[in-house]
Amino acid sequence: MKSLSKILSLLTVSTVMVSCNEKISPELQSGNSSSTTTTTTAANPDTYYFKVTNNSAAVLNYVLHRTGDRTGLPSAEPCKIESSTLALNNESYIDDTSSGSPHSSKLYDISCFFEAEELALYHNGISFNVEASKNTCDYIGYAPFSYFDAIPGSTRATFQGKTCDPSDASTDPTCNKMEDISLPAINRISKVITSNLSLEKFCQFNYAANGGGNGKNCDTGSVSANIEVQPKLTDENGIPLNPVPASTFIDQEINCGGTVDACVGGPIKLISSISKYTRGSEIYRTELNQNFKTSFSIPSLYGKNRTGSFEIVNFRRGLSSLNLNYVSYDESNWPAWDKNDADNKLFDANIMERYAANRDPLGTDQLVSTAEITAKESSYDGVNVQIFAIEPFMASLAAYRTNPFYTFYCLDSAFEIKARIRMVVREWDRVFPSSTANLELISDLGLNVPGTGNPDDQRRQDIPLDSTGYNLEEVDSDPGLYNTFNDVRDWDDLIPMQRSDTSATPASTLISTGNFVLSPMPDGAYVDGWWNPSIFPNQGSSN
Repeated sequence: MKSLSKILSLLTVSTVMVSCNEKISPELQSGNSSSTTTTTTAANPDTYYFKVTNNSAAVLNYVLHRTGDRTGLPSAEPCKIESSTLALNNESYIDDTSSGSPHSSKLYDISCFFEAEELALYHNGISFNVEASKNTCDYIGYAPFSYFDAIPGSTRATFQGKTCDPSDASTDPTCNKMEDISLPAINRISKVITSNLSLEKFCQFNYAANGGGNGKNCDTGSVSANIEVQPKLTDENGIPLNPVPASTFIDQEINCGGTVDACVGGPIKLISSISKYTRGSEIYRTELNQNFKTSFSIPSLYGKNRTGSFEIVNFRRGLSSLNLNYVSYDESNWPAWDKNDADNKLFDANIMERYAANRDPLGTDQLVSTAEITAKESSYDGVNVQIFAIEPFMASLAAYRTNPFYTFYCLDSAFEIKARIRMVVREWDRVFPSSTANLELISDLGLNVPGTGNPDDQRRQDIPLDSTGYNLEEVDSDPGLYNTFNDVRDWDDLIPMQRSDTSATPASTLISTGNFVLSPMPDGAYVDGWWNPSIFPNQGSSN
């Protein structure tokens, strides 16, 4: 019997989702109503397969292929798991995932790149099919990509203070002030009590009421206040009254009234059964002796008044491989992204998976410790809060984890995994032919800059910055709005990453000794890169 935690890690962010997310695909429902009692024998297919295929218009020039340098040209390696003799089964999947073999050689747990040129993707979106041969998967699961587009959290403030007559306030510094007494004394900050005190403004993640963020209410907490109303203590001559008049007290409490999912973006919002969660799967049942096929479309981003492809693209080169040596994304590190380094071709999906779970790339140690999270929450502008997002792909609580992939599951009737495909969408800054070997690369940032005479360098997924820190232009000094090669921002533009230097000391050694760094680049007050509002797509000022 499998553990509940395994189900949660696969499908849900809360226990109610296990029962809520199952959905029978419409094309299969008619078969369920048959009243026949005839027993039909399952027929083995010629080849057992489970695959994802590109369903977008051919003119868009999209390429969907398995990651890794396996066949010489990636377009010849479909996004497909298949077996000509052995039926897909959970035991083989477990053996495959625990074998320790490189990700690119897995048989039943693969990753795929969906390649698209930036304007085609931005203007048209993408479409894909999920397919399985007959009697191969009992059920099919689809877990869409999701991320935090602003920081959600829970305000949990308990204010205590007092108001005074103006004549008394001049001699009592505590008058007309309040503090959140749920915080340690060292972290408290006095707040002014106004005549029309509204506790709603202290809901730190209610961007609908207080501005900022994505304009939505992402605060699940509450705010309470106990205010002593101190009457005038002296007469008109300034002589203390005797007896001292008694104070009255006002108690207020509000629920901030928000939801965590209000700060979640991505294709998960297109699946109604799971759109109110940070991650989840929709489940489809297959039909006996029938091939399975269903389609999904992620719509165009055109007209959304945004300059980024974040709602579709989920590739992050800094989270793609431990063998790709870099310290930061600045110009001095471009040589580390050399196309001649064979390791650059080995995408490892588990790095991004672990990062999203706040885990180091090889083990279970936290990248951001519980102590760091607690310290941040205790110094949030003098208001006690619980912060649910550390960065767009990383939650502070397991219950609110997002899914960094488009994940597809082939499941048996006991809810066990037979096969898994994790898809990553990448957007290219320049036109590419589907035959280019650059599709194999994790990044082509280390290639020569465009226009240097090498035709292969014109087919670029990553465009380096020039010496002044700007994207290279198609025509020097042309004032055109679309003159840069990189016209649509993606995650690598939004979140520059830093990492420990692994050129001298292997990542595994640094990780084992607790000295491995993997985080967004420091920025001003955000010295560790975490919790920086500017790296959240709908919270930053220029996304």
